[in-house]
Amino acid sequence: MFITVEHGDGKLLVVNPDCNAVILQDYVRRTCAIEPSVTVDFSDEYANLTELFNKPPLENMFDYFMPRSTVVLVQVDRKTDGSIKKVTPLLTDWEKKYPLMERKLRQRDKKTKQVFAAADKDGKERGRSSKLSMKSDSPTSQVPSKTNLKNGKNSAKGDNRSTSTTPNADAPPPKNAPPPKKNSSKGKKKQAK
Repeated sequence: MFITVEHGDGKLLVVNPDCNAVILQDYVRRTCAIEPSVTVDFSDEYANLTELFNKPPLENMFDYFMPRSTVVLVQVDRKTDGSIKKVTPLLTDWEKKYPLMERKLRQRDKKTKQVFAAADKDGKERGRSSKLSMKSDSPTSQVPSKTNLKNGKNSAKGDNRSTSTTPNADAPPPKNAPPPKKNSSKGKKKQAK
């Protein structure tokens, strides 16, 4: 079995993919004079990648190709997390020869830019919200009350301070507390007479 790899200025390279991923990648790099720092892969005319760079080095590549198929050598730029950022075919005039591939790659680039823009916007909002939370957690924004809960007088001691002097509306009333007075219009009229 063999495949044909298109690259450069219309050059064709016949390759036997019945080998390990690392051997296939090294052979294509040496033959096509590509630097070792560049991530290379193969794409069909529909912009489907083989993802050679994600395969285990000793995995046989025979099952990833159709016999006698033609693929395009591409350069893959990846993000720091390993996902694909951009795919660039290493073939001159590939847009004219493979218009469907060109359209699919343009759509992929557009989606990637949208994801980057959304991630950047999300990062900026996170930074803004963390700055706001830092401001609200500052010691000057929380001034404790100086009221002593035992005798209701002002106290200079810090251990008797309370953060709030208003009763909590949701808390149950104390056991010995008198029942709350009802405010009614009848009581106000009697008091006025």
